[in-house]
Amino acid sequence: MVFQFGSFCVDVDVERTREFYHNLGKTVLEDCGCSNCRNYYASISRASDKVKAFFDSLGIDPQKSPEATWWDTDDNGVAYYSLCFHIVGTLVKSVDIYRPIGNNGFEQILENYHEIDKGFKVGFTSNTVLLEKDFPQPCIQLEIDAHLPWILD
Repeated sequence: MVFQFGSFCVDVDVERTREFYHNLGKTVLEDCGCSNCRNYYASISRASDKVKAFFDSLGIDPQKSPEATWWDTDDNGVAYYSLCFHIVGTLVKSVDIYRPIGNNGFEQILENYHEIDKGFKVGFTSNTVLLEKDFPQPCIQLEIDAHLPWILD
């Protein structure tokens, strides 16, 4: 199924993606379990309907990210996370969400991301990291820039 998210056009095999996440037993809690990951797990389950519909449309279980990186929590209790997920599919058309730095480095170009809802932006790339060894091919990576509430005591 072809989706358009701003400057990103992706062709996704939703059922194969959904099947992979369904069969993947571990969540971010089993993978790490630190307070930052526990907060992500709790707050993503309370995400807006737009965010939930976005994940569901692609077949992704948002609690099974291979990488949920917490960066900071501001004075208003908003936690900033970077996340990635893998999707069975290909990029049909895309801006680049990374720019090379030096010989081996890259940095994100956040202005190329597409906003799904306030505080929740997404980008896609064919450069994958932390890919599960049995993930179906072809594969693209979803990168997320998320500002989620800190809800743990």
